[in-house]
Amino acid sequence: MGERHARVLSSQPDAQLVAVFDVNPDRAQAVAARYRTKVAPSPEALLAEVDAVSIASPTPLHFAHVEQSLSVGKHVLVEKAITEQVDQAEVLTALARRTGKLLMVGHIERYNPVFSELKRLIADGKQCPFAIVFRRLSSFSTSSQAVDVVLDLMIHDIDLMLDLCRGLSISHHDGLGRIVRTREIDHSVAHVGFAGGPVVTLTASRVTEHKVRSIEVTTPSAFIVADLLRKEIQSYRNNTSSYQTADGGVSYQQNTQIEQVQIPTIEPLLLEIQDFVRAARTGQPPLVTAEDATAALRLTQSLRLQMLSGLS
Repeated sequence: MGERHARVLSSQPDAQLVAVFDVNPDRAQAVAARYRTKVAPSPEALLAEVDAVSIASPTPLHFAHVEQSLSVGKHVLVEKAITEQVDQAEVLTALARRTGKLLMVGHIERYNPVFSELKRLIADGKQCPFAIVFRRLSSFSTSSQAVDVVLDLMIHDIDLMLDLCRGLSISHHDGLGRIVRTREIDHSVAHVGFAGGPVVTLTASRVTEHKVRSIEVTTPSAFIVADLLRKEIQSYRNNTSSYQTADGGVSYQQNTQIEQVQIPTIEPLLLEIQDFVRAARTGQPPLVTAEDATAALRLTQSLRLQMLSGLS
């Protein structure tokens, strides 16, 4: 992700990629050469030269790196999750307020044009969903093992769920997890209910042999399937139902209308970094705030505790 950030930042008309740093000097040099910038000898040296920093280190290091950057007055974009612990996230959020600097968290799926179109489609339908199913599955070889699957993958969909159900209060939640290939949770299922809102099921796994990123939304008038990988949305609606008599018998015919939603072709990371640069320059809030990221982390950790208690 660090190299991807460097690639996009190097092309921004309103920002200059001043330097990169990596604990692997060879890796840092290769990225710097590719995107025509220089290598900083240390994080401190990098921070001394920039107005804003993009942090793509492993999640366990986020707290120290973000705290260091905010403390010296830099705007920060940090990859999700904001930190490992909720109390750490709250400390960083308070520090950003105190220093007056931007702290934005890279919940990149919020910038996926499929999710943006899905939100619009639900709003245009003027009927609240009563059920939502999230699935985020990956093979073990392509997944990160720095943290468990809940903090690595499920937190994406927890953030999307909280955004879709903004303004509704959670009435209950529960989670189950299984250890399969590591010493941490590798496969997880969660259920969340919202008062006056939908029942939500979330599945996240890093031990499947098929990569899936999907959201299924059921409303009183439509069933909507959003594929975040293939950049597709299909909406199924029952628009005709009729009885037909033939040879003394009665047959039933139902026709379902399938709508294919057109999705703009644009890279989510580009939209995310453009939002970061805009927010840093103007002082306007980004799409994903530190408060949003902390709320997602709080629910994620609560579900993790339930899953871990079920393992003992």
